[in-house]
Amino acid sequence: MTFGLRQDFLDLSETNNFTGVTESDDFSETSLRAALTYKVTDEISTYASYVESVAPPTIGIEPERGDQIEFGIKYAPRAINALFSASIYELNRTDITIPVALPGGAIVQQTIGENRVRGFDFEAKVDVTERFSLTAAYAYTDTEVTNGVVFGTDVTGNEFASVPTNSASIWATYTVPAQGRRGRFTAGLGGRYIGEFFFDAFNQPVAPGLSARSEDAFIVDASLSYEIVKDAELSIFVSNLFDEQHVVGRGTADFFNPGREIAVTLRKSF
Repeated sequence: MTFGLRQDFLDLSETNNFTGVTESDDFSETSLRAALTYKVTDEISTYASYVESVAPPTIGIEPERGDQIEFGIKYAPRAINALFSASIYELNRTDITIPVALPGGAIVQQTIGENRVRGFDFEAKVDVTERFSLTAAYAYTDTEVTNGVVFGTDVTGNEFASVPTNSASIWATYTVPAQGRRGRFTAGLGGRYIGEFFFDAFNQPVAPGLSARSEDAFIVDASLSYEIVKDAELSIFVSNLFDEQHVVGRGTADFFNPGREIAVTLRKSF
């Protein structure tokens, strides 16, 4: 059993350089967390947890508060090097603040009320062989505004903006061990599935003829790493390998996901 308490204190101050007006606010909040894990067998563990959260506010806005209850199970078979985990949860938040685009193009922060998320997560990590490993995950996320009004429009019962109901990922790595002067070489390849989601809190098209929801997408990532010398590694990670583009936001304009990104890292461990 684990138990924790957290106390947050914030003193906020903001000055508008155009008007010279200074605003201030202060914030103090206590949150707790607790969890219980029970080891059913040497291979299977179950757990339950409860967590409270507080998001730092901006001046004049109530801090966003949340609580989550989660139940899960983990299975680590002795026969192979693997870990399988599954969990269900419910997350409730109050004093939700979201950015809302006004008809004139300005974007303002609007407190919309309360929302709820219920979901299921599954993840598997398996060393198939000494050289080949596989990681796969799936998440089902059911979102709902349980009490909310955005600029006079009741959005109670709507889904969240920009949150897909279904998402999944898979990642595989293959490692060639070091031999002689040649260092260890590892290659990775994987994909991410992102399901459909609504573009805004109203769950309605922003203009006639336009869709209110995104299209689902599958994005491929890849990586290469090489151990130059002991404890020194050069790696390359390519996000969105095939430069797949799709609309992820729609308001005053259409906004696209990031294109292909390449990161090169030289890492030394001491």
